[in-house]
Amino acid sequence: MTTAVAFSKADLDQVFDEVTNAQTDIGDKTSALQDAEQKAAAVKGLTTAAQHALRNSEANLQLLELAKDEADSKNAEYASISAQLGAVDTELTQANARRAAIEQARGAITEIKTALQGWVGTAERATTTAFRASIGAVDRLSAAAREKATATDELLKEQNTLNTSLGELRGLHEQPLDHADQQLEESAPSAAQITALEGQKASLVRQLNKVKKPDKAPDLGQIQQAQADVEAAKTAAAEAPGVERDRRASLRLARENLTAAQDRLTEALVAKDAAERTWIEGIDLIGPGADGFATAKARLASTPLPAGYSLEWTFDGAPAPSEPDGTIRFDTKGMASGSYAITVHLHRD
Repeated sequence: MTTAVAFSKADLDQVFDEVTNAQTDIGDKTSALQDAEQKAAAVKGLTTAAQHALRNSEANLQLLELAKDEADSKNAEYASISAQLGAVDTELTQANARRAAIEQARGAITEIKTALQGWVGTAERATTTAFRASIGAVDRLSAAAREKATATDELLKEQNTLNTSLGELRGLHEQPLDHADQQLEESAPSAAQITALEGQKASLVRQLNKVKKPDKAPDLGQIQQAQADVEAAKTAAAEAPGVERDRRASLRLARENLTAAQDRLTEALVAKDAAERTWIEGIDLIGPGADGFATAKARLASTPLPAGYSLEWTFDGAPAPSEPDGTIRFDTKGMASGSYAITVHLHRD
């Protein structure tokens, strides 16, 4: 016997298609939600991290600038002390060299004076010897041929005159030499001046040793890169709140889309259930028989089932294979008393 059904095969196909499409849509929306969750998680705390990165980049730039300022300052101080030390060292070297040259010149003057004194003394001794020889010669003359006293007096006068001239000659040369020696002594750097320069040099050396020569200052490229990092960090910090908001909005939308897809599937399943009820009116249980087997048979509103469809059974939630005639048989022996859920649905092959 054949009866009319509310759902034609075309309607049934449409209902099943909608269930399939809804299930596919849920899969897509679930994947989209997972992607949105991952992206939202990736930017969670992005604003805080961006602000932290900005502070770090600003601190790094400040450290580089301070290091450069410190290096420049230390370099200037080091260079200043080095310059002072160089000047004092040069002055001390020149003073020592000048003093040594003057001492050498004074030594030469002393040698000249000594030589002059020796030369005059030799001359004096030579003239004295010569005059004595002359006087001796006069003494050897006969009393009749000479005027002894007169000749001797004349020779002595000449000797005294010559000795006086030699003395004047020595004084004439010694006076300029003494004056030159005095002037040289007065123009030479004093021992006190040299000692003062040596003390000043030692003091500058100590100061220079206290000033640690700084390491190489950060170059311009490093500072420019740090400045660029700060600008990039400022941009990232300014954009971070917007990125977080966008990701949260995308996550909310993904959740809403999944909820809508779930509602669609629920509606599709309700429609499928209604369609199935127009074909399956219930389940008839037969038995159990003497062998202990019971049979569950679907009570169909119309037979046969539409082409491409079959019955799908579950027994207490587990799939149950059906017999060729579409029924299921199960052994009741040893089954505990109680209720068991048997369901049957249309299955599109």
